[in-house]
Amino acid sequence: MFIYTYFLNLNLIVPFWTWSFLILLMGLLFYVFFRVARLRENKIREIEATKIELEKLRSENYKTRLEREQINNFFSTSLLLKNDVDEILWDVTKNLIAKLDFEDCLIYMWNEDKTKMVQRAGFGLKDSKEILIQFPYDVAPGEGIVGTVAQKGHALIVPDTRKDPRYLAEGYSGLSEIAVPIKYEDELLGVIDSEHSELGFFNENHLQMITTIGTLMASKIKSIEADQQLRKQKAELDNISKQLTEMQLAALRSQMNPHFIFNALNSIKKFVLSNDAENADIYLGKFSKLIRSILNTTREANISLGKEIEMLTLYLELEKLRFGKKLNYHIYVDPSLEEGSIFIPTMIVQPFIENAMLHGIMHKDCCDGEILVSFLDHEDHLEINVKDNGVGRKAAADISLNKNDFHTSLGIEVTARRLEALKTNSEIPSGIEIVDLEEKGNPAGTLVKIFVPQ
Repeated sequence: MFIYTYFLNLNLIVPFWTWSFLILLMGLLFYVFFRVARLRENKIREIEATKIELEKLRSENYKTRLEREQINNFFSTSLLLKNDVDEILWDVTKNLIAKLDFEDCLIYMWNEDKTKMVQRAGFGLKDSKEILIQFPYDVAPGEGIVGTVAQKGHALIVPDTRKDPRYLAEGYSGLSEIAVPIKYEDELLGVIDSEHSELGFFNENHLQMITTIGTLMASKIKSIEADQQLRKQKAELDNISKQLTEMQLAALRSQMNPHFIFNALNSIKKFVLSNDAENADIYLGKFSKLIRSILNTTREANISLGKEIEMLTLYLELEKLRFGKKLNYHIYVDPSLEEGSIFIPTMIVQPFIENAMLHGIMHKDCCDGEILVSFLDHEDHLEINVKDNGVGRKAAADISLNKNDFHTSLGIEVTARRLEALKTNSEIPSGIEIVDLEEKGNPAGTLVKIFVPQ
């Protein structure tokens, strides 16, 4: 009975559903809920902070990439317009300081025998060619920061030059340094070197930008060198071609001069055989004067227009003595031509005058043969016309056929080859054009146009 009463009393005094227990349980639940909410809030804040940090990093990376692209585009455009290596080097040093806030920048390039790297351009302390000449500086491969980059071909960033035994103070002493090779494929062309007074100033972003700029420089420098080499080879070929042309012209002149002298001697022979001593004497006088003029110009490829006209006049006077009243001639010179300053190939007109007389005027029955020689000025060439009122080429050919005379003028053939040798530009006329003249459907002579490039 006692035991029963004890358990009964216990059940009545401490039941599990009492108010204190409920309040305690609710407090515990509230605490747990509060802690979970705080943890969740902190987690959300951490996530938001991480997102903000990531966005910040993305923004900074985007800004850095954009700046890098802008600078690379700037240097690409700037180098595109350059056609000289020194101009490229000085432009890069100036713009590196202007665009990247560098304090001092120097570009080293190989010397002629590629044993040392010498300063070729700079900005900052050495900002002119005069200063570089006055204070020259070079480094051997493996010597200093620049020499190490030149030897190994890899870029270097030195955050504190005081702690790097390779650092060589030269003029400007910076606390940090960056040196980047200028390479074309595997060939080292030079080194871009920059120093700064701030410790740890240079970073990976600087390295990437300068490396890209160095690659752009190397490509442009190689392009310029290739173009210069091509120009040099072309100049050498042009010089060889010019020498060959001069040799060819000299050989052609050596053929033409004896040909002309042979014809002149035949004319003298004609006077002598006909016992025309007076005309033979006059002819010999003019002939000797003409021969002196020819001998004085034998070694010259060209002759002034004034001298050529003087020699042609002597020659026409000789032929006038030979043909008598059957020949009349006129020489016209464009007033705009300066006879003393314009040069043409020696004796280039005479063969056509000779041909006009022998095959055109000589076959005329009457005595009104006429030859007009005119010199006309054009912008890029000289036009020389030899016009005759002879029987024309067809009639002359028929006469030669009937006489079994198939003579071809050596002088004309040689002159045509001389003019062909002078032709260097397809757009500038150079050569001979022959026009058969007609009057009312009948042959009225021949017009020869000689084009000499100027």
